[in-house]
Amino acid sequence: MGLESGTMVRPALSVVPMGWHSAVGWVQEAVRDLVFRRAGIPKALSAEKNRPLPPGKSFAVVYLDNYDEIEVVKTVDLELTRRDKR
Repeated sequence: MGLESGTMVRPALSVVPMGWHSAVGWVQEAVRDLVFRRAGIPKALSAEKNRPLPPGKSFAVVYLDNYDEIEVVKTVDLELTRRDKR
């Protein structure tokens, strides 16, 4: 590394090696931390594999580099749809 012998360094990666067995789980947990703890999105909204959907009409889907909020809609405003087609 071009430093004096005995110099302490802290190695770090700017990417996660995708061949590493734990890479996906590690990144998933980091993104969940950003979304639910630091951004303040309620963890109760999280829709996760092998768990029942949260109660209500809004869900949070967090996967690797993405966060989506999904809302169940049962009706569509047809008037708005017609105006948009003009």
